[in-house]
Amino acid sequence: MMEGNVVVTGATSGIGACMAERFGGAGATEVIAGRRGAEGESPASRLGLRARFQRADVGEERDVAALSPTRSPQSGGSTASSTTPATPGALTSIADVDVAHLDDVVRVHLRGVLLGMKHAAPVMMRQRSGSLINTASLAGTMPGFSEYAYSAAKAAVIHLTRCVAVELGEHGVR
Repeated sequence: MMEGNVVVTGATSGIGACMAERFGGAGATEVIAGRRGAEGESPASRLGLRARFQRADVGEERDVAALSPTRSPQSGGSTASSTTPATPGALTSIADVDVAHLDDVVRVHLRGVLLGMKHAAPVMMRQRSGSLINTASLAGTMPGFSEYAYSAAKAAVIHLTRCVAVELGEHGVR
């Protein structure tokens, strides 16, 4: 049984939805967040009273800042924050990269992860515990595995997570 509060972003499908199910099955109180309302309400209702859906775009700081319990130590603090954003893309030649797609992928994958950690860290540092869980991909470590924007953003997430771990580890945050 897991006690504590968990925020799972990107929880409307894929890895994020699976993580929400696992946390919920372990007894965590959850905020399930994502951009798609209908897809988010369904897993929240399946998980019962210990879960609620909140529409949020991780690329928007006000949305991430509004996610409870990340910002609410009165609600028992935050045990974990899981950021699992996804933005699909197509494999192209470097000469054909769509810069608007690159901007969107970086906004969701890298900025979203940074904002998730930024807003969860103060609560976790005060309570001297917690886990920040960021989802990357083999594409962030293996060239040629995925499209350029996604691969570069996931490589940045891996490095950003390591950099933040150095800072927060001394505060008891994993």
